[in-house]
Amino acid sequence: MIKLIDVDCYFGARPILAKQNWMLGDNDRAGLVGENGSGKSTLLKIMAGLQEPDRGKIEVSGGLRIGYLPQSGITHAGRTLDEEVRSALASLLGLEEESNRIEERLTSEDLPETEQAALLNRMAELMEQFRLRGGYELDAQIGRVLAGLGFSEGERGRPVESFSGGWQMRIALAKILLSQPQALLLDEPTNHLDIEARNWLEGYLREYPYSYLIVSHDRWFLDVTVDRIVEVDRGELVDYRGNYSHFVVEKEKRVELQQMAYDKVEEERQRHLAFINKYKADKKRAGQVQSRAKQIERLPALEPPHSVKSVRFNFPAAPRGPQEVIRLTGIRKAYGEKVVLDGVDLCLFRGEKVALVGHNGAGKSTLMEIMSGRRKADAGERVIGQGTEMAFFGQDAGEDLNPEDTVLEAVGKGAPFDMFPRLRNLLGAFLFSGDDSDKRVRVLSGGEKSRLALAKLLLRPANLILLDEPTNHLDLRAK
Repeated sequence: MIKLIDVDCYFGARPILAKQNWMLGDNDRAGLVGENGSGKSTLLKIMAGLQEPDRGKIEVSGGLRIGYLPQSGITHAGRTLDEEVRSALASLLGLEEESNRIEERLTSEDLPETEQAALLNRMAELMEQFRLRGGYELDAQIGRVLAGLGFSEGERGRPVESFSGGWQMRIALAKILLSQPQALLLDEPTNHLDIEARNWLEGYLREYPYSYLIVSHDRWFLDVTVDRIVEVDRGELVDYRGNYSHFVVEKEKRVELQQMAYDKVEEERQRHLAFINKYKADKKRAGQVQSRAKQIERLPALEPPHSVKSVRFNFPAAPRGPQEVIRLTGIRKAYGEKVVLDGVDLCLFRGEKVALVGHNGAGKSTLMEIMSGRRKADAGERVIGQGTEMAFFGQDAGEDLNPEDTVLEAVGKGAPFDMFPRLRNLLGAFLFSGDDSDKRVRVLSGGEKSRLALAKLLLRPANLILLDEPTNHLDLRAK
């Protein structure tokens, strides 16, 4: 299928992959995990043929159809939804078109007998290929996939450019699923899905007839969709058989064994060093000292297990807010003919912790943007309580950062003057240490951008915090 042979890949001087060998085989159902910035998305791009490794090579089985879904950034325009998803089936629909042309040619009265026989044989081949690839169930399959991902039947004639960013990614996912590639590479496919769509995708993947490799920070999703986990760990690809829960147990055992081996070698090293330090000035024991030094050289050079750091922070102390923090009355918002909010009344009081839920397209993000003041309602009233200090984290807050800023410049923009001496400490709490602060935003992974956007949220004290999907792109530890 797809085989990595002695693959090296670097980010600057840091190895993302170091002389790695790995293979996605037939009918593999694998999950790809690792810390934010470890190189998971890079590995998918290399396997999809979109990026070259620095060294080594990628072997792909002849004729293998690969489907790749990135985390974000796909937009569509110029077609209806139905036309767009059908465009992913060009090769299948081409079989039908060729068959129709042959059928028309067969109606010719002066068709030579030999050509007629050849055309009939070709038509039989096309019809068999069309059947095997599900051509006769195509319309039903399109309807099933679109409905599963949350599109209504009435939206099939809707222009694709009218869909928001999250729905654009659903369109891209629908196209890939319908094309049924033999190797499916999905980078965080559940980020833009609600619970119903995610549950549907779980069922779809369990029945998928070919191989797939999925990057996901949703442990429950991985538990039911994969039976193999590969972890990107400091440039190494480590394979585990089983789902994510099994991986957690097995990784803990592996780390314990690594620690035991490291401690044993270090104990031996220290024992020899103690002897050397004690007798290095004793000429009578010079031979023994030399022997101990050689024994130290022969000890294996083991590294201690990687200690995983977690994001650690406290929200800055905020001024006491008013009893009524924010009130919305009679809020209405429509996009063209589609009304997403109508007559919404909402009041938040000091100290309340509220979860906003609903299916995709119900208007959750729109309501949050209206509450934050970033979007105007068509009708209704928004009243902010006196003394309310608001902070807002949008669904794609990481993508709103200037890609040419360094990490330090990005977090410094808009920071209060008294925060500047503490910016590096704040970045350190969000796992940006040392030279990380000089990285450009454009080279950060999706999870690293989200962490940076969250760090900016803590620059000013707030007594009303609005968070729209804050865990999107974050790895399991950051969540």
